[in-house]
Amino acid sequence: MRAWSDDLRFAQQTSVCVEVHLLNGQRHFTGVESVDEENGLVSLYQPQDMGDKSTRIRIRLDDITSLTVTDVRW
Repeated sequence: MRAWSDDLRFAQQTSVCVEVHLLNGQRHFTGVESVDEENGLVSLYQPQDMGDKSTRIRIRLDDITSLTVTDVRW
């Protein structure tokens, strides 16, 4: 979805967190690693411990039901 892509890309470029709610009920509050609009995917950071910046989760843009761009720095 174009609106999600624009907001996610903005959050990525400004290094702020997003709050994402998915169709399956999951909620993520984290930073955006990359947005792949061509394939309809977003990669979000999913740290397993303090300082972990390598673990990520890929989500289909179509699975997002709501998205909030916050002012919390990532």
